[in-house]
Amino acid sequence: MSFVERKNLFQKKQSEIDSLITRQNQLPEQVFNSEISGYLFFHFDEIFTGDFFERMKSFLKASNEEKLTLAVLKPDPENYFFRNFGKYPVVECSVKDTSDAYLAGIEETPNDSPADALVYNSDIVILYSENLKWAIYADRNFELGIIGFKEDSLKNVFISIFGSDFVLNVKEAITEVLSLVYSHQDDGVPQEIANQLANSYS
Repeated sequence: MSFVERKNLFQKKQSEIDSLITRQNQLPEQVFNSEISGYLFFHFDEIFTGDFFERMKSFLKASNEEKLTLAVLKPDPENYFFRNFGKYPVVECSVKDTSDAYLAGIEETPNDSPADALVYNSDIVILYSENLKWAIYADRNFELGIIGFKEDSLKNVFISIFGSDFVLNVKEAITEVLSLVYSHQDDGVPQEIANQLANSYS
């Protein structure tokens, strides 16, 4: 696995991403395009673990796929990352890659700037596969990852591989994850945010 460096490949990835999400929207708004539904939630930090990658490989294999793309949407991939490091914060992974290779890729230090490794400098991330039938949108500020599907069968496969201890519904995401994000506030999760997230992803 390696960073995308060619502009034409980056533009292809951008087009794929735009077919899955509405880029200008951000949580708690609905970010996925209309063909995607059946949302499941999980903790943001899970994305950057070897266990997550191994389970994603199992999910890909069960879906008869081989490749996974992880792309950082914020900070800006062109105006920040490419301008400073000469490559894009987009990596392609294969079911043949090991979890060690995955971790090495997301922990890679671009141009001797450890703080800009993807594992650290990635406020909003998207993951998806070649067939574009599902996508993960993850927001570090909300500590949430959300996966949506174009086919119910894929949702069932994902749950069977990741397990009920990994996935959350929207209500659990609010009470178990956002409650920690807003624990410094006396009133906890703002009702407006809880309502909008629930309305967008129920």
